[in-house]
Amino acid sequence: MEYEIYETDIFSKIYEGLEKKEQEWIDKTKLQLKTNPYVGKPL
Repeated sequence: MEYEIYETDIFSKIYEGLEKKEQEWIDKTKLQLKTNPYVGKPL
């Protein structure tokens, strides 16, 4: 089962201004959360 990942407009604007390495890290995290939303520390 895959879950959906949503992002805010503000996040999208900030994301565009990040370095490529940071964008890749965020993309990997989003993929991981799609398959297992319980990974990592709860907010």
